[in-house]
Amino acid sequence: MDRIGIVQVSDLQFGAKHVFGQPSSFSRKLCFDILQLSEKHRFTPVYLVVSGDITETGAISEFIEAHNQLEAVRQELMIDSDALLYVPGNHDISWKLFDMGTDIGDITLKYRNFHQFEHKFQKDWNFEFSPAFPTHIDYRLGMVFVLLNSCEKETSKYHRGFVDPDRLISALTPIESNPFDSYCRVCVLHHRIDNVAGDEKSYLENAPEINAILRERRFNIILSGHMHQSMIRQETINSHSVIYAGTGSTAVDKSQRYDGTQNQYTIHVIDTRAKSFESYWRAYNPNSITKYGKGGWVADNTHEQNPVTFIIPSIKEAYSVKEDIYLDANLVTKLHIRSNPFTYSNAEKINGRLILDLFVENKARHQSALRMVGDAIIRGRRGSGKTMLLRYLKILGTLQFDEAIRANKAAESLPVMINLSWIHSSEWKTTVDNVVSAADRLIYDSVLEAIQEKKNQLNLPSFDRAFHNLKQRLKILENKEGSLISKMGGAVHETFSHFFKHLLLLIDEVAPVFPTEFFSNPETGFVGWMNSIRNSGPYNTRIAVYPNDVADILNEDRFGTVVNLDYSVRTDDDYCAFREYCISLMDRYLKSVSMDVSKPIKAENILFLSGDFNDPLEQVIYASDGSSRRFLSLIDKCINKLANKPIPLESPLNKSEIIDVINDFAGNLLVGYNTSSQELAKSLAKACKKQVTFRFRFPGYSSLLSSLYASREELNIVKIVESGTGQRGTTYEFTYPYCVYMDVQTHYIKESRKVCNQRDRQTGEWITIVTTIQREHLDFFDTELRKTGKIIEIDRTMAVILCEGMEYLCDEVQEGFAVGDEISFLISEDSAYDLTRI
Repeated sequence: MDRIGIVQVSDLQFGAKHVFGQPSSFSRKLCFDILQLSEKHRFTPVYLVVSGDITETGAISEFIEAHNQLEAVRQELMIDSDALLYVPGNHDISWKLFDMGTDIGDITLKYRNFHQFEHKFQKDWNFEFSPAFPTHIDYRLGMVFVLLNSCEKETSKYHRGFVDPDRLISALTPIESNPFDSYCRVCVLHHRIDNVAGDEKSYLENAPEINAILRERRFNIILSGHMHQSMIRQETINSHSVIYAGTGSTAVDKSQRYDGTQNQYTIHVIDTRAKSFESYWRAYNPNSITKYGKGGWVADNTHEQNPVTFIIPSIKEAYSVKEDIYLDANLVTKLHIRSNPFTYSNAEKINGRLILDLFVENKARHQSALRMVGDAIIRGRRGSGKTMLLRYLKILGTLQFDEAIRANKAAESLPVMINLSWIHSSEWKTTVDNVVSAADRLIYDSVLEAIQEKKNQLNLPSFDRAFHNLKQRLKILENKEGSLISKMGGAVHETFSHFFKHLLLLIDEVAPVFPTEFFSNPETGFVGWMNSIRNSGPYNTRIAVYPNDVADILNEDRFGTVVNLDYSVRTDDDYCAFREYCISLMDRYLKSVSMDVSKPIKAENILFLSGDFNDPLEQVIYASDGSSRRFLSLIDKCINKLANKPIPLESPLNKSEIIDVINDFAGNLLVGYNTSSQELAKSLAKACKKQVTFRFRFPGYSSLLSSLYASREELNIVKIVESGTGQRGTTYEFTYPYCVYMDVQTHYIKESRKVCNQRDRQTGEWITIVTTIQREHLDFFDTELRKTGKIIEIDRTMAVILCEGMEYLCDEVQEGFAVGDEISFLISEDSAYDLTRI
């Protein structure tokens, strides 16, 4: 990963002054813009930094909305949970709680609501009470972040930024040792730290002192907000340069912004090869026409230079950091590995140089897809390895292409990656023709870009001439009849057939992008599109799809050999196959970071592979549910647990220790849900436990359950086993980690109805009984915090709810609610939030 993206947003101010409405549409348009830019400028979004003023008044309901939106951004960008970094701003103080705290002598009470928000994302952080500010160390990429609270002195009468120097020094002390000398150092705070802004309220009261401390500790980058206007400058003193970058207000209405200043956010890209820091400035234009309709993010024209680029000579390449520095003493001394290799949350974050080493080939499943010719449909759930397979094919195909060119032969194919998620459904809301047109345009552009990239790499005169001829031919065909891909196919065949025989289209994200009706139309939908590709020129395809999201047409081999990447770990054959795959996966990842390549660390050094009822790997496999991504996430936690054990390497993790890991994993998943969903999940688990099963139906309440299974598949705690048909209700089940966490039964002892507490395949078998849960079985509706009432008045996003003679006001009502609706809701004093229709 050579280009590291840091997405900086600031002054979101969820609440009355939030510009994107309630509920907010902030995450959707922001993610679309970031993903477009990441493709264009070839960076990976790794960090999401929020530089304060997350809410407008520090109210609970505002923080709940902030959490939901930021979590949506994090998941959509596939940013690791510990890479969402934030600091409090002056608007994150609850003045109501401040006044209460003043009365009772507790000055820290003003941050109570912020701490509840803080705990949902980072349990170990504490901006107010700990002796040191939070820090984040990225051993893999060689970066250190220190996160400051610049609002400690804020009161209702005094509004100046201040940073406690003692807490700052305490935070920096652990990173003063030699291993961190070459790390890029970033400081994040709300107020400005440089005093060139003009308004003294915008920068720290003790800015010179804090600036001196950070300079002495060789910090490279300081990110801030607060000003509602973006800025950047670099200052060099005694040969050490510091970049001061402040982003504007990302989501607050015009009453809080300078006249004519748009909403702004910034993407900073650290290029570890070029040793540069690039800042791409973005502004929200409400009149811009985008794929989401009116209003979208565009280049910010208030900056003369966009992007702005500075050089940071001290930055090392990410792989150099990994090679040259022993990242963690525990990993080195106990495990003999340089770093934890299981921290990648998805294949797109893995450096291309590692893909060939890390990819595990399952011949029974992958063989028909690994050829450079022919067509294949690659089926699998989220996290099953579809994107990894496509990236492997891209790299392998590129190597074979380069080898053929060097040998002066025609290559079998030129691979082209195409991610259809760049297209949004708003482009084809009218006709199927618009669907095909949008997809064709993306394929056309991707092919042209791939060939141009090869031209630049090869620097071969004959290839340059062919590319020139291709563009000339496409220009001639521009106004003639035919689809874009047919024009591209014909032109490529005419101009490049002596360089390669086929274009191998590696098409990802088909099912989430195309509407269901696109697959159900037997002539003009997916069938017609596939036939048009086949008849348009030298195209072979690999198409990645989700098995349960589309019609059966994607499973027909007339569109290519069906390659199934899913494993059903509850059947013997698939369990054994997935176990073998997982061991090979661990061995490859561990070898890539082993200190001694001749004697690399293996899976058996991490887990005690007994193969019997005490086998810890079996538990990890069940917890992964056959998902490669979830398996890697669990092993990541296993590495951390093993590194912290006060024993030598010869003692790998046993089954009871893996159960601890699974409990922690499930607990972290649960924290990601809102309070209402957590209560519902616990109540359902309690009811299932009474019936000795983890599978259930909940007739009449499918909408209530959706929050537990509708997020990213690998993060759900409930999944649908069988969709309801006719009078038969939908069957659900709890995921294995949540069953372990809540002590819900999953296994019987073989040939009995006795519970198998070992949860193993040697002595136990999976429970298949489905229980039906009714409302009266749940204590969810009886909790003191949750009330049941009726909407008696509603106006846009405001509603009045009557409950037991009391009226509660909710100012965050989503679309779809109406007067007379019976609802369940949470209360905070006389306010209601988290409404759920009953």
